[in-house]
Amino acid sequence: MKCPNCYSGSFLEDHRKGETLCKECGTVVEDNAVDTTAEWTNSEDEPNKARAGAPTSMSRADMGIRTVIGSKADMLKLSGSSLRRYKKLQREDLRSATKTERNLKYAFDDLKRFTSILKLPAAVEEESARLYRKALDKNLIRGRTVESVMAGCIYLACKNFGVPKGFKEVCHLTGVDQKDFGKAFKHVARRLGIKFGPTSAIDYIPRFGAVLKLTSETQSKAVEVLKKAEKLNLDNGKGPLGLAAAAIYIASQITGQHITQKMVADTTAVTEVTIRNRYKEIADRLKIKVLEE
Repeated sequence: MKCPNCYSGSFLEDHRKGETLCKECGTVVEDNAVDTTAEWTNSEDEPNKARAGAPTSMSRADMGIRTVIGSKADMLKLSGSSLRRYKKLQREDLRSATKTERNLKYAFDDLKRFTSILKLPAAVEEESARLYRKALDKNLIRGRTVESVMAGCIYLACKNFGVPKGFKEVCHLTGVDQKDFGKAFKHVARRLGIKFGPTSAIDYIPRFGAVLKLTSETQSKAVEVLKKAEKLNLDNGKGPLGLAAAAIYIASQITGQHITQKMVADTTAVTEVTIRNRYKEIADRLKIKVLEE
């Protein structure tokens, strides 16, 4: 049997839902399996051991199908033999967690934190988790920090989904060492056969525009500036993030919205020096007058 989505032959049984899932991408390949496991019932002095839980998710270490042993709140309600039984179940659950599961739990804690900081959609989070699982399965984490590899997977997932997140932006917002991050994402991309091209500066305009509360006129003007700059090859050898930041600043001056360089720098993670250099280059070639701050 092969997964119809990624053609993997590695599967996981979810007895609670009666489903067979692909370990690589999480696709449900069979949904008619019979659940032969016993159902738990709860009494007032025993913890809730019901197997109902969160939906299957690539971004959870157990993919959302591991049996829940209970919570700290449950434990506080117990006494005597019930408490001893509860603690025994917890110890067994902890011992049953493999090295891989512990790695995934640590990695996906980082994933939740990074995606929250970067304000990424759920689809990118799931894709990042899928890439990390593949990297771990191929032993690509060895010799690298979990944080750098996870940040690399997030960066690659953003590329896959067309979400404009720049290299420096991801480094800046996640706090991951730039050198480690660069090595990690290139290694993962190469070993997993992922190919992608550079993000266009124009892709950044709507997102930065939303954060800076730019008018539609200012955003349109920024795109117009970038298109003219591209025709003159002013984007050659220049980072798209810096070009987008400069175009936004120029456009805001033209439309009278007057966004400061510092505001643009804080939003885009591009230094004010870079913004000044880029906007002067573009303004000079396009013969646009921009007031000095």
